[in-house]
Amino acid sequence: MADVWQQIESNLLQLMVWLSQLLEPYFELLAFAWVATLLVIFGNDLLKWLKKQLAHLGLFWRLTLFVLISAFGFSLLINYCVPFIQAGLYGVAEAWRPLLIIFAFYLLGYFAQKRGLL
Repeated sequence: MADVWQQIESNLLQLMVWLSQLLEPYFELLAFAWVATLLVIFGNDLLKWLKKQLAHLGLFWRLTLFVLISAFGFSLLINYCVPFIQAGLYGVAEAWRPLLIIFAFYLLGYFAQKRGLL
């Protein structure tokens, strides 16, 4: 019976490594999707905070800073975070990567549900 369990464990490990190698070329896109989804989930809070910080400025400066922060700030945030997340994915053992990827998407879905987005 122990041989059967060892065979199952070996096959499962091979499957996870194969899935990890299959997903590896897409790590940058996965990281981008995670950061973009986090911005969708929490972006409204960031914009509310920004609105409070800019409330004392005139209309021209509020609009200008809003456009700069929304267009360029969020883009810079994505471009800054994606390489770190991608490197983190490479730092995880191959056998665990597919489970981590699935868990991360479910965690993002949970956050979206808690915030009333689903």
